[in-house]
Amino acid sequence: MGIKRGFSFFVMFFLVVSQYAQTNEEIAGVYLRKSEESYNTLKVDKSLMYFEKALKLIDSARTAKTARLGSLIHYEKKNYKEAKRYAKKYFSLAKNKSSDKYIELLDLYVDMEEKIAKEEEEERIRIEAERKKMLELKRIDSLKTLWKKQKESLNFSFDTLYSFNKYGLALVKKDNKYGIIDDLGYVKVTPSEYENVKSFDGYFLFLDKKENPTKIFSYNSKTKEGYLLPEIESLSLLSTNYGKVMLPRGNSRIVFYPENSQQAIVFDLDQKKKVVISDIKELFKSLKKNDFIDRYKEDDLEIKIQGDWYRFGGHLGGNVYALFGEEDTVLQGYLLSNKQILKSTDYLYLGCAYKGKLEAEKNGEIYWIDNKGEEVSSPKDMVIGYGGETKVESVAPGVYQFYKLIKAKKYFINKDDKLETLKEFLRKNK
Repeated sequence: MGIKRGFSFFVMFFLVVSQYAQTNEEIAGVYLRKSEESYNTLKVDKSLMYFEKALKLIDSARTAKTARLGSLIHYEKKNYKEAKRYAKKYFSLAKNKSSDKYIELLDLYVDMEEKIAKEEEEERIRIEAERKKMLELKRIDSLKTLWKKQKESLNFSFDTLYSFNKYGLALVKKDNKYGIIDDLGYVKVTPSEYENVKSFDGYFLFLDKKENPTKIFSYNSKTKEGYLLPEIESLSLLSTNYGKVMLPRGNSRIVFYPENSQQAIVFDLDQKKKVVISDIKELFKSLKKNDFIDRYKEDDLEIKIQGDWYRFGGHLGGNVYALFGEEDTVLQGYLLSNKQILKSTDYLYLGCAYKGKLEAEKNGEIYWIDNKGEEVSSPKDMVIGYGGETKVESVAPGVYQFYKLIKAKKYFINKDDKLETLKEFLRKNK
């Protein structure tokens, strides 16, 4: 009884599967017919759609006719490798090797192989071109990296780079220290020691401290030479620092007011020495004769003006004289060319006279006066205005590069080293 039941189930399963397979064959046949009709009416895309639907139902081209149709469709779609595969299937299934259809597809097969060979050659060429392109891109990337490193090696690192003057020199500041660089990139004064700088008319004065410096380095823009000023003790015996230092002027002179001194020291930067009045007695006689002073004590360097005694503190030029307290080192004021006294409460410090103007300081601000004490316009710094070829680029905070045109081409420069632009660098290294 059990055997009969099992046999019956097997028979039913076989019949269902057979019926399903038969149904797939029939449906696939419809799709193949529609595919052939579409192909014959030049509707190749539609023909391919029906053909692929049929193949999903029957898995593969089982007849020569189906294989031939598949080859023709894929040939028209320029799927030559697929067309060749179906053609080979057709050749294996076709029984009449001399039929027109066989010979026609055989001719087409040769064309397929030629087209496949052409495609493969084109692909080989494309791959080779892509390979060469990648190699070229890598080469260019390497050159760009090399150029970038070379360009970075030309960098200048300063917190601040000021403008070049007419002699091609610029102040630089780094870590709150000042120095000088020229327009080729040579550092003339290293920014490592001096906390303050006074610059005017082509002279730079580098001070080791912002207030009451003990060391001053002078640098001349025109001669491009520098030196340390004498120690303050050799200029003012009882002083330990230079005190207040005024701007250098075009006559190469500066004035400073040393600590613990009754003298305004006038120093000639070109002569590298203190300016000394050759005959103080004759000067005092002349001042008295011309009614600048009432009396004088030559040995004590004291002069009486309008009933008050002062310590004579030196000649700033332009008939302007510094006046100190008779018994102390307090700066009282200045005797002017118009015989008036300019009190230190009006202007505390005066620089040397040059071309009718003196620097004057009041409450930390800079003013300019004439030798009569009247305010005047600021003099023009004689070395402002750079006419050289070097240009400056700020490439990052605290990073600068110099460049100039050489034969109409841009070059980055640092001393004797130079580098062309990236475009020119790549062109030269093709």
